[in-house]
Amino acid sequence: MRILFFTNEYSHSKLPASGGVGSFLKIMSEEFTKRGHKVHVYGFSKRAIEFKDEGITFKFFKKYAKQFPIQELIRSFGSKLNIQNVDIKFLKNERLYYTKKIKTYCRKNNIDIIESFVFNGFTAYWDNSTPLVLRFHGSRGFWHYYLGAKKDVHKIAMEQKALESTQHLVAVSKFSAEAVKNIYDIEIDKVIYNGIDSSLFAPDSAIKTIKKSIFYFGTLSKQKVSIHCVTFLIVLRKIRQKHHYIS
Repeated sequence: MRILFFTNEYSHSKLPASGGVGSFLKIMSEEFTKRGHKVHVYGFSKRAIEFKDEGITFKFFKKYAKQFPIQELIRSFGSKLNIQNVDIKFLKNERLYYTKKIKTYCRKNNIDIIESFVFNGFTAYWDNSTPLVLRFHGSRGFWHYYLGAKKDVHKIAMEQKALESTQHLVAVSKFSAEAVKNIYDIEIDKVIYNGIDSSLFAPDSAIKTIKKSIFYFGTLSKQKVSIHCVTFLIVLRKIRQKHHYIS
């Protein structure tokens, strides 16, 4: 099978630094390749780059804002002046541009299936000429609904359209699946948990545990700090409740 991962991040020394999504895609791509599938990692970045590594084909083109700087300038001014039609037009043109790029690449490389992400709704105008599996592990709508972030109405609308356009939806957890239902009123087809390389991410009994310590790694952002603080407080409350019950 010829698989295309459409993304804006991937964990590789030749590409910009990435977070958990980039690591997830690296593990998936390498595993599919080992099993005899042909993997293409295709997407957009600040600069164009193309190479092959370990049987995986990589191609990143300049993202829309870098490719069309005049349009980005107009969008920026329009956003500052709160001219909504300018922002909507830019977002639509950007996604139509990505749709055209994906379609051309799929035809040229005989791609059988595409996997991509919900955040910002970059696949909002995909026509499923090649089957698309859309993965949900966070979104603008999620930030607004659960974290009280400023509501980016137009980008959330693009996420809604992207979710409605595809025929195959997966989430990385039951909580994520419930979030899609709560925010977008759409049912997730299947929960497929984020895979890890257990040979790399495994407990090391030789390392001494530091009591009352928390270790975090990944991309740091205002939104993630907020949700991790909330998660920590929930866990702490459960620990205290359990301790109180035992005592």
